[in-house]
Amino acid sequence: MSFPPRRDGRTANRGDAVAALPLGPDSMEILTSKFSVHNLDTTDLVALSGAHTFGRVQCGVITNRLHNFTGNNGQSDPSIEPKFLRTLRRKCLQGRSLTARVNLDPTSPDSFDNDYFKNLQNNRGVIESDQILFSSKGAPTVSLVNRFAKSQRKFYKAFAKSMIKMGKSISIG
Repeated sequence: MSFPPRRDGRTANRGDAVAALPLGPDSMEILTSKFSVHNLDTTDLVALSGAHTFGRVQCGVITNRLHNFTGNNGQSDPSIEPKFLRTLRRKCLQGRSLTARVNLDPTSPDSFDNDYFKNLQNNRGVIESDQILFSSKGAPTVSLVNRFAKSQRKFYKAFAKSMIKMGKSISIG
């Protein structure tokens, strides 16, 4: 069986991916910078982050946020809602398997909906770079999270527009 050539790139390079893709501990400044390089704005950042409405993440990505956020052993990210923190800590036990997985959207993990944004409003974002979209006081991302949490239709419309924009702006190398 023959497969058509890939359209998303001709090569794969881990270093390039790490430099270009958002990472869990990225600050708001780094996130917006990584998107703006591709001519993507704040609305695109928030809308495309909504793809985390489904999928899972390995505990290794969030373990520092749960157990060693400030570099002081045992301290967690204070932006995590306490009951949710206990749930995440049970699933990602300190010193245990970093490959165990947790749902990015604990409310509706297998549905493409706007619950991801509602989770952020309730300080239940799993990845730090997701929660920062809502927890950064005064950031333009906060109103976008609120808009998408309130209206699934607005999220869908913005997501589709941002996906098309991203597809046109990222070069194939």
